[in-house]
Amino acid sequence: MEPTIKELPGMKVVGIEYTGLNQNGEVQQLWEEFNSYMNEIRDKVEPYLALGICTNMRPDGSYTYVAGYAVTAIAQSPPGMVSRSIPPARYAIFTHHGQLLDVPNDLHSTYNYIFTDWLPASGYTYAGSPTLELYDTRFKLESDDSELDICIPIKE
Repeated sequence: MEPTIKELPGMKVVGIEYTGLNQNGEVQQLWEEFNSYMNEIRDKVEPYLALGICTNMRPDGSYTYVAGYAVTAIAQSPPGMVSRSIPPARYAIFTHHGQLLDVPNDLHSTYNYIFTDWLPASGYTYAGSPTLELYDTRFKLESDDSELDICIPIKE
């Protein structure tokens, strides 16, 4: 699996947040909760149907994850939601193929490949947060022909 290296523009995102280890599927639960808020978010920007933002990765394995939408402007977030501004950055963009939780080709395995195999051999270093998951029209929940892009911030 080889990435595309690309500069992505900055973006503004509104969504809901989780911080922890995701030991009990909390990120999946976050997305289920987020689906009930979808209609409250105004000024959505295409081409993404939704975004996952991963930040604050800690040595203990915990991190902060936001399930959200890109928006044209951050006014006031709806109650219970957070807003984030993502700066422009250079990313290694990997396409995950298949279902999110279909072991052995699950999303965790794709992330493991990126950080354990590809990144150390790539000549790049991890530029820090945020890491992005971009969900567009190729994403089909619980489908083997689903695709989403994982964008890892890099520097030389």
